[in-house]
Amino acid sequence: MITVRPSIPEDIEYLAPRLRSEDLDEVLAAGGVSAEASLKDGLNSPDGCLTGTDEAGTPMLMFGTTPCPWEPLVGAVWLLASDEVLNHRRDFLRKSVQYMDLFNRKYPILMNFTDCRNTVHHRWLQWCGFSFINTVKGFGPGDHPFYEVVRIRRD
Repeated sequence: MITVRPSIPEDIEYLAPRLRSEDLDEVLAAGGVSAEASLKDGLNSPDGCLTGTDEAGTPMLMFGTTPCPWEPLVGAVWLLASDEVLNHRRDFLRKSVQYMDLFNRKYPILMNFTDCRNTVHHRWLQWCGFSFINTVKGFGPGDHPFYEVVRIRRD
C-alpha cells in the first residue's frame, strides 16, 4: 500500500539514483540537468511536493504541480518514480486519480509535456483522464518529440 506524505530533501537523495530509466531519459531529453535537480525543482515548487512511500516508508515516487507563470488557471503536473511503483500498480492508479482530482480543484487545467518514448507514462496519463493534444518536436536538447497533454476540470 502506498502512503502519501509531504516530500523532504532525503526523498531526493534516495529516489534520484533509482528513477525509472524512462523517467530519467525524459528529464534529460527535456533539458533537465539531472534527476536530483528535477526532483529538487519539484520540492521547491510553490505548490509543494508529495512523496509516495511503500509499507516500510521507502520513497517510490515524488509528484506534484507547479503553477504556470503566464496563466493562473493552469498547473503543470509532474511525477517521477522508481520501478518499485510497478509493484503497487492498483493502489498507485487509484490514488493517482484521487490526486489529479484534487489538483484539478486548484487548477481547472492541468498540463505538461511527456517524452514520446515514455509509454508507461502515456498509459498512466490516459488512466488519469489526460488528453494528448499535440506533438512538439525539438522540445529539449536531444531533439526528441514530446506529447503535450491536458486534463480539464469538468464542473
